[in-house]
Amino acid sequence: MLALSSAAFAAIATASAQNAPPVASNAANASGNPLAAMPFGAANDKPVSKWTPPASAGRQLTLNDMLTWKGIRSPALSNDGKWFAYTIAPNEGDADVVIRPTSAGGKEWRFPVGDATGGGGRGGAGGVGISGNNKWAAFLVNPSGAAAGRGGRGGRGG
Repeated sequence: MLALSSAAFAAIATASAQNAPPVASNAANASGNPLAAMPFGAANDKPVSKWTPPASAGRQLTLNDMLTWKGIRSPALSNDGKWFAYTIAPNEGDADVVIRPTSAGGKEWRFPVGDATGGGGRGGAGGVGISGNNKWAAFLVNPSGAAAGRGGRGGRGG
């Protein structure tokens, strides 16, 4: 680990500040702090990189967008690297388990697994597991969000 003394750090900061382009004078520069004169932002409004996409005038996110937004949870890769499995689920609502090959053009399987917030026992929801020989996948299936809201014991009341 490299440790700089405060004098060495101040000398480096002062040298950097002397090579920096001039910035507008403000109260921070008048404080005597050599780091205050260093530019920390972009010098202009040009993209930082030629690969930075231009800002779009797209639409704003709405509450409905946030409620239906889906995320990938508990990804798993098979031992031989030929299969990838994950759970795709919204913040609230029913989820799907997706199992797909890592090679191009293979068939993707989707399995509805019910409410994503359902518990998985003592350790929580377990996600997807792929067997050691890469021929089997295991995952928990919970009641759907609509059925889970009707009461305990699978909607039979009680």
